[in-house]
Amino acid sequence: MDISGNLYIVDTENGRIRKVAAATGIITTVVGNGGQGYSGDGGAAISAELDLPYGVAVDASGNLYIADTFSSRIRMVSAATGIITTVAGNGTRGYSGDGGAATSSELDELTGVAVDASGNLYIADGGTDKIRKVAAATGIVTTVAGNGPRGYSGDGGAATSAELDVPYGVAVDASGNLYISDEGSNRIRKVNVATTPALTFATTPVGVQSADSPKSFTLSNTGTSAMTILVPSSRTNPSISTGFSYDASSTCPQLSVSSSAYSLNAGSNCTYSVDFIPASAGSYSGSLVLNDNSLNNSGSSQSVSLSGTATQSSQTITFMVSGTAVTVLPGATTGNTSTITVTPSGGFTGSVVMTAAVTSTPTGAQDLPTLSFGSTSPVSITGTTAGTATLTISTTAATSAVLVYPKHNGVPWYTTGGATLTCILLFSIPVRRRRWQTMLGMLALLVALSGGLLACGGANGGGGGSTTNPGTTPGAYTVTITGTSGSTTTTGAVTLNVQ
Repeated sequence: MDISGNLYIVDTENGRIRKVAAATGIITTVVGNGGQGYSGDGGAAISAELDLPYGVAVDASGNLYIADTFSSRIRMVSAATGIITTVAGNGTRGYSGDGGAATSSELDELTGVAVDASGNLYIADGGTDKIRKVAAATGIVTTVAGNGPRGYSGDGGAATSAELDVPYGVAVDASGNLYISDEGSNRIRKVNVATTPALTFATTPVGVQSADSPKSFTLSNTGTSAMTILVPSSRTNPSISTGFSYDASSTCPQLSVSSSAYSLNAGSNCTYSVDFIPASAGSYSGSLVLNDNSLNNSGSSQSVSLSGTATQSSQTITFMVSGTAVTVLPGATTGNTSTITVTPSGGFTGSVVMTAAVTSTPTGAQDLPTLSFGSTSPVSITGTTAGTATLTISTTAATSAVLVYPKHNGVPWYTTGGATLTCILLFSIPVRRRRWQTMLGMLALLVALSGGLLACGGANGGGGGSTTNPGTTPGAYTVTITGTSGSTTTTGAVTLNVQ
């Protein structure tokens, strides 16, 4: 029966397909000329020969699929043109061709046929005790149920490992699940094609991405029209449970409320990749849920189960510190900072207080660098993201300066040694030689000496000279960085080069 309610009848012995119109109840022949055989491909279906057909199905577009049993073929009649063609089977009875073009495969006593909402074809291949599938997008045939030996076994396991006993008919529901008329075992068997796929991650420490992340699965559009991934009304599409996250290597999108819908063309595929990064110890189970319009239903959703386990007992909860090297000229106020990174491990969270000290210097180093973290310490760590602090390193440039001796303000020069010097000079001359000419010469010398003292000491009687400050000694320094959080302390090193 088609979507309009028209009924199609397999009139096996007459080699025809008959139609009863829903609107009028009138019966007509739509396929077959009454002759038994195989002919007519590429022409009008009404003129073709069928060879004891046993099954018929109709897709959403009204195309007919006929299990032409004794020709070992599936025939299709186009609703648009009425032309008949072969879409599966090469006419030879047997079992072969999986993974290749359906028209090159062997079928054996096919008696039932069904088509899903995406146009995929399912064939009850009774002579081989299997259910075959022809993908709408590619025309490739595969086996989806039955392992070949005739019998009854395999319930609860993979359909391709189960035994079937002359499957006579097949049907498919709106979710893509298969129902098989297993004639020889007098049972109806179900294949849950829509079984939720699963991604199971390796056990990993808390706060650490699992070693096997990301894990991926492929989203394929096996239908005949584009599939739309819908824009979510909140959060994201797909939604992903806590502990798991969308990985940027995905070729399928994760849409937000501000995104545009994404279209996946017929026959195309893309991949979703997922990471497992647990925040606490224990078992995790969740899902990735994708909302789309698959099976021509705008409210469809696809689900992938996610699971993993996080441990903490054997892990050390700690952090590591590291920093960037610094090269500066003495006294530089730019380029004199090092970015210190605090990286958590084993699920560490908390506040880390940073300190720094110069622990290695050039030989004879003077005016050592001073170090400061300022307001960037302490560093707060939450989750698995590293934190940073800025270490400012201050050095001193070399300088020259005047050295001034102590002054004796308001004290006359003759009370600070001038008078004494005068007396020494005068009385060192024998009395008999103290003529006025000698005395006058000594007085001139005294004046000259006093002027020198005034020049050295300044106007107020001080004295002075000059000196040089060498600044921070050039060379390689090691700065040790220490991070402390409670009882946990770790260190790292920064290389400082003063040029």
